[in-house]
Amino acid sequence: MEDIRPDSSFVRQMGMLDKRLGIKFNGTRFVITFTTERHGEVNIWTVVGEKGEFRQPDQRELDMLRDSDIERIGPEERFNLALAYMQRYGVERKRVVKEEIRDRTKDDKIQLAQGFAKVVGYSKANSTFRRIERVGAGGDQ
Repeated sequence: MEDIRPDSSFVRQMGMLDKRLGIKFNGTRFVITFTTERHGEVNIWTVVGEKGEFRQPDQRELDMLRDSDIERIGPEERFNLALAYMQRYGVERKRVVKEEIRDRTKDDKIQLAQGFAKVVGYSKANSTFRRIERVGAGGDQ
C-alpha cells in the first residue's frame, strides 16, 4: 500500500496551534488526533470532502481547530460571547412568542365569533348541515 502523508506545512501549522495535536492516515482517510494524559491518542476529527470522499487536510481543518479551542480566549471574552448568544436567543424567543400569540389570537377570534353567533342566534353559527327538528316525543314522528 502506498504511504500517504499530509502536507508538511499543514503538520507544522497544526503543531504551532498545539503540540498535542497529531494526524494519521487510517487506511481510507486522514484523522486528526489529540494526545491526552488519561486516554492517550484520541481521534477528534476525520478529514473528508464535501461528498464524503478522500482529501488532503488544508486550511479548513486549521480554522476548525482554532475555532474549537476554548482556551485561546480569556474568561471575560468567553463571558461576552455567552452574553451575546443569550441576547440573540432572547430576541429570537420574543419574536417566536409574538408570532405564536398572534396565531392563537386569530384562531380564538374565529372561535369567539362562532360562540357569540350561536348564543345570540343571528347566524348559522355551526350549521354544516341543515338541521331537521324532530316533531313529537319518544318514538312518534
